[in-house]
Amino acid sequence: MGTVHFSWLRVSGGASFLRVAVRIQDSGGSDCFHGASGGEFQDVGQHCPRGSQTGFSAGRSEDLSMNQTQAAPARMRWDWPFDRKDWIAAGFAWLVSQVVYFLTTQPNVGLLDSGEFLTASVHVGVPHPTGYPLWTIFSHLFTLFPIGNGAWEVNLFSGFCTAIAIGIVALILSNSLRWAGVRDVVAQILGAGWAIALAFSVSMWSQAVIAEVYGLHSLMVMFYVWVLYRWLRAPEWTNGLAWSAFFFSLGIVTGK
Repeated sequence: MGTVHFSWLRVSGGASFLRVAVRIQDSGGSDCFHGASGGEFQDVGQHCPRGSQTGFSAGRSEDLSMNQTQAAPARMRWDWPFDRKDWIAAGFAWLVSQVVYFLTTQPNVGLLDSGEFLTASVHVGVPHPTGYPLWTIFSHLFTLFPIGNGAWEVNLFSGFCTAIAIGIVALILSNSLRWAGVRDVVAQILGAGWAIALAFSVSMWSQAVIAEVYGLHSLMVMFYVWVLYRWLRAPEWTNGLAWSAFFFSLGIVTGK
């Protein structure tokens, strides 16, 4: 048999709470539950330890905690949910791709749109529609470094953006694999390996060593995916929608 007790409590501000305490006696064991309605409140009887309840079922102990208190989510780090293991995989993928891109960057003016983009970047002009304003501004900053001729510097900018995008790919892959239950070392190897395979695919490598907009666009896309992944892992992150819209807009501006 068991007993159920109901009582109303009133606290400052006029809010009222319904306290429910249940004690069930069965086969020599006791289960204690507590709850609250009308706000964030918790109270238990003297026979139950505060904050955690333990019951007995079929001769074994199981957790019967029914804590109704919901605290506001703590401020998350900017790099949550990634940790050192994920950053090692990301750093390795970024380093390998960046070194190879640097060594294979086109040293001067190339074919197709290369000359047009280089001229627009060096003189902060407007290439063919749709204009690519974000790419023009960022690539022009690379021409300010005294590291070589203007064409080579703009070409390096493509590899710089693409390498960071590859690092983010490895970062998300490593963390998501670990989240799915894959062992840490295996997740790191697979995440970095798949990212490096993407880095040296024909479509990525060919655009990462010339004056083109696809490297910066890939980086904006991966920032967007990063934000969505973090939002997926923590739906209570209230800024998720705003940041995803921000990077989505930057991705559009890259090609508009």
